[in-house]
Order: sequence, then structure tokens, then C-alpha cells
Amino acid sequence: AIRDLDDPEAIAYAASEILGRTLGSSRVGYSAVDHDAETLLTSKDWTAPGVATLAGQLSLRDYGSFIDDLKRGKVTTIDDVRSDSRTSGAAEALEAKSAHSFINVPILERGRLVSILFVNDANPRNWAEADLTLIKEFADRTRTAVERARGERALRTSEARLRDLNETLELQVAQRSAERDRLWNLS
Repeated sequence: AIRDLDDPEAIAYAASEILGRTLGSSRVGYSAVDHDAETLLTSKDWTAPGVATLAGQLSLRDYGSFIDDLKRGKVTTIDDVRSDSRTSGAAEALEAKSAHSFINVPILERGRLVSILFVNDANPRNWAEADLTLIKEFADRTRTAVERARGERALRTSEARLRDLNETLELQVAQRSAERDRLWNLS
């Protein structure tokens, strides 16, 4: 489903939808993270009917201390936000976001958290090992596909800039050659 897509956001959404429907979860998204500000930046996430999107910016600290694990590259699995010490103080806020249980898979680059694949469930859920394995695999494949699309987009942009630069240089050469010929003919 994602192999033929070339837009990074469309790839992330397609992967999220497939994973969400497969797991029967409430919400799935692949989002950027500002490591220093500890914010989640979601363009578009997949949601089950009746579940609100997380699109926009969220401060991860407002929902518990699990951001510390994510920054260390540790997958965060919370079966029930009320009973986990990392989220119990923010349980009501998480439940209001239909995230009574969740898994977050961190993506690090050069030791810094840059994105997350997240899976939320509106109810407490004992995440099976098979679920965790599938989610990690989706995170890896989604990251690869998204970065490939970003690289191809950057390459296309660079090629367009080079064509524009080449056309500009050709025009300048033609103008200077014409001016040289004009001066030569005058002399």
C-alpha cells in the first residue's frame, strides 16, 4: 500500500490506517517530535470512528513521564494509564484523548528523538507480544518509506533548482557573448 506513494504524509497515514484496522485500536499515527521542546507534531493520524485526531502539537510532558523512556530509545508500552507510574498522574488527560492504553515506538537519529509511531486504545489493553512485534515492524517500514519519499522529494527539488540555475547561466552566457560580439564589431 505504501510502496507506490511518494508523499511522506500519505505514506505515514496509509501505514497508520492499516495498522490501526489490523489491531482494532482507536488511533495510530507517525508523528514528528521536537526533542528539546518535548512536543509531538502530528500532521494526520488514523482514528477509529468517533475518536478525535491528535493533529497539531501536543506537549508530551502533559501526559506523563514516558517521554524520558522515548528519549532513551525505549519502546513505551502502557496497558492501563491509571496503573502505570509514568502516566497515573495524567490518566484523565490521556483518557480524554482516547488513550487509556498505548504503545509508542521511538525513532532516534544521532541519539535524538525525532519521531514516534504511536498506537492508542480507548480501553485498557494487555498488549500481546505479537502486537508489539507488528508495531515495531510497522515503525521500521514506515520510517524507511517516509525517509525514502523525503529524499526523493529533496532530489527532485535539487534537480529543478539545478535546471533553473543552468538556464540562468546559459542566458547570462548568451547575453555576455552578444555584448562581446557587439563590442568586437564596433571596434
